Amino acid sequence: MQKKLLYAAHTVHRKLPVNYEEMHDGKISFIRTEESIDASYLLEIKNAYISPFGVIFKNGFVVKESVYSMFKPNSFALSFFKKIALNKVRKISGNCIVAHHSYYQNYYHFLLEILPRLFVLKEQATSLKLVINKNIPSFVKEYIELFNFKEIVYINDDEIAKVDNIIFSTYLSRGLAYNESVIKEMSAWLCQKLYDDTITNAPEKIFISRDNATYRKTVNENDVFCFLQQKGFVKFNLEEPSIKAQANFFKNAKYIIGSHGAGFSNMIYSKNCLLAMDIIHEQHPQDCFHNLANCFNIDYLYFQCRGTGANSYANNDDILVNLDTFEQTYHQYIFDK
Repeated sequence: MQKKLLYAAHTVHRKLPVNYEEMHDGKISFIRTEESIDASYLLEIKNAYISPFGVIFKNGFVVKESVYSMFKPNSFALSFFKKIALNKVRKISGNCIVAHHSYYQNYYHFLLEILPRLFVLKEQATSLKLVINKNIPSFVKEYIELFNFKEIVYINDDEIAKVDNIIFSTYLSRGLAYNESVIKEMSAWLCQKLYDDTITNAPEKIFISRDNATYRKTVNENDVFCFLQQKGFVKFNLEEPSIKAQANFFKNAKYIIGSHGAGFSNMIYSKNCLLAMDIIHEQHPQDCFHNLANCFNIDYLYFQCRGTGANSYANNDDILVNLDTFEQTYHQYIFDK
C-alpha cells in the first residue's frame, strides 16, 4: 500500500451559534468551538476488493481508512468472505477510484462527505474508473458527471468488485465535520460549473420545507411558512430540482430558515449568506450545519423545539414550533438587520 499526505492535521476554530445562551443544557456535548481535524492521505492499493458501499478489503482484512467514522471496520468483513465464497466478484481492470459510503443516497452525506473525496482527485478523474453502487439517485449521477471520469462502473448490492489498482482519499474529517479549506475550494469549483448568470431572480430569503419527508417533520410547518412568506421568504423542497437548479436557487440567499435536513447543505452555494436558522428537536445533538455555516462565516441559529413523540428516536421525531417564540427570535436576529 502506498500512502501520501494530502492535508496535515490542523485545528479549526468556530464561532458559537448566535443564540447559544438560550440553547438546551446539552449544547456543551456537541457544539465545538475548537476541533482537531486529523491528517488525510491519498492511498493506492493493488489487487483489492471493494464492497458496494465503498469499503476496501485486502489480504483478508478491511482497510480501516476506507470506513466511514460512524461504522466499525470489522462489521464489514463477513460480507466480503461470503461474496468471495459465492463467486459474486466483478473484476475491473486499470486504475480505479472509490469515495462513497453507506449513506451515499443521502444528499447531505454525498455532497459534504463523499464528493470532497472525489474533488481532491479531480485532476486525475479522466484517467480513473469510478466504482460506485448501482442504486444511486439522480443527484449523485449529476454530480459525478461533472468530473468526466474515464468510466463509471456500477456494482450491485450482491456483488463485490476486484480491482487491479484502487486510488482513494481517506476521509477528510470525522463525520459531520469538515476540512474547511477543501469545502471552500469545492464550493467555488461547483459554483463555477453550476451557476447560470442569466438567472437574476434568485431569492434572498429561503425557507427549507420538509413537507415531503417521511420523518422529522415540522407538524405546523404551514403556520411557520405563512409567517415567513409575509416577510418575503420563498419555499424550497429538496426533492424537486436538479443540482444546477438548487445551486442557482441558493446563490443569492442571505437568510436560510428551515426544518433540519439535507437542504441546508446548499449553504455552499450561497455567496453572501448572513444567517442560517435550523429548526430542530431540542434533544437532537446535531452539529453538522453549525460546522458548515462556520466554513463560510455564516451566523448559525439552533432553534430548538419540543418533539411530538411520533418517533421514540429524538433525531427522527416530528417537532412542533412554538410560534410566539419563533416570531420573537425572527425579529431579534433577522427583522432588524
